[in-house]
Amino acid sequence: CFLTKKTALEYECKECHSIQTIAYPMYRHQPSLDEFGTKTWECQNASCQKQSYWRLRKDQSSRILACDYPVSWENEAMQLAQDKVKAARMGIAKLSMDTDGNTQSPSTEDACVIL
Repeated sequence: CFLTKKTALEYECKECHSIQTIAYPMYRHQPSLDEFGTKTWECQNASCQKQSYWRLRKDQSSRILACDYPVSWENEAMQLAQDKVKAARMGIAKLSMDTDGNTQSPSTEDACVIL
């Protein structure tokens, strides 16, 4: 999948609760951010190695494009999008302060990184 080749995400195994990086968008099969998904993937943990269900780590949700949130996340999607906007605004505010705390305009390169 094009979206996740650049952003393999970390998931929790339902069987052993270990964390594993998976390049497939398993979050698309989660009814909500808190629930384990409905599609299995093999756990690579040596003590588990089972076909297991997976749940995206919450700290990874900001790495998903807003346009790719599952429809079932309708209630959570708005909050996730708002969190992304807040983080971007904080980044812009930090770029616009010099080391003495004075306001300055970010350079074109810095502004483009945020966008």
